[in-house]
Amino acid sequence: SCEKESLPQSTPESNLVPLVLTTGDDTKTSLQTDGSIHWSAGDQISVIDNGIIGGSQNNHTFSISNIKGSSATFSGDVRNSTTQICAVYPAGLVVSGDVGGLTGLGSNRDITVRIPSEQTAEAGTFNDNLNISVAKTSVNYVTDNALPSTTSITFKNVCALLSFTMPSTLPGEITSVTISSSVAIAGDMNIDYSGDTPKVKSLSNPAKQITMVGDFAAGKTYWFVLAPVTLNGISITVHDSEENIYVKSRSGQIQLNQGTYRSLGTLNFDKMRPITVSSEHTYGESEM
Repeated sequence: SCEKESLPQSTPESNLVPLVLTTGDDTKTSLQTDGSIHWSAGDQISVIDNGIIGGSQNNHTFSISNIKGSSATFSGDVRNSTTQICAVYPAGLVVSGDVGGLTGLGSNRDITVRIPSEQTAEAGTFNDNLNISVAKTSVNYVTDNALPSTTSITFKNVCALLSFTMPSTLPGEITSVTISSSVAIAGDMNIDYSGDTPKVKSLSNPAKQITMVGDFAAGKTYWFVLAPVTLNGISITVHDSEENIYVKSRSGQIQLNQGTYRSLGTLNFDKMRPITVSSEHTYGESEM
């Protein structure tokens, strides 16, 4: 249970009413050093309601208002005819969503979220606002701007995590690490949440590689967030500030399931094939 919140007042003209959502202890957003995953200050979720059918008016941004470790409270507004909602973390990665009609029957139950093909390095965790999770619930039918009771929701992860660790000694200043495979690992992911567990249906605008950029420290672990797929081999490419490139590949299938993680272990640069890029030269009409 969380502290009581001060709720915004709705107006008849907006047809919106305030709603408070309280998450369970199994939600996952920010990885901690002890392996637990907590909510973070500034987190926002997208709440898609079925108050009307279609259009951006179905999608509302809720802001975090109270944190108690792995549980949190979010506050925002929904349409005053809402009976069903789908909540998605993080709000910024939602492409589209469908919650169905007022009766909760018929229509689709799916959303589309975007897994970026460029992610930022954060030591010991994954990129902020990236570990996508989905929740759904019913709310009391709201009429005459009456306030629905605080509603509890449970988020479930839909992505997979893949980690790697930098060795204690680095060959230079690392600027990026890229993983690639013959199958898509990022893009616009369509998710069916009609059942108890959200299921990934397809990937559009697919990307077969994800590049992590930023500052990389010796001995630290970093996490890619990617689609739950079966990799047919994987390649790891590391760039440093001196334009050296280190490459390592592994053949065979690697199963990545949603809500789970796997590790690539510690990168051993002594056993990675280094490639040095020459200085820049002109070509075409210029002499070579």
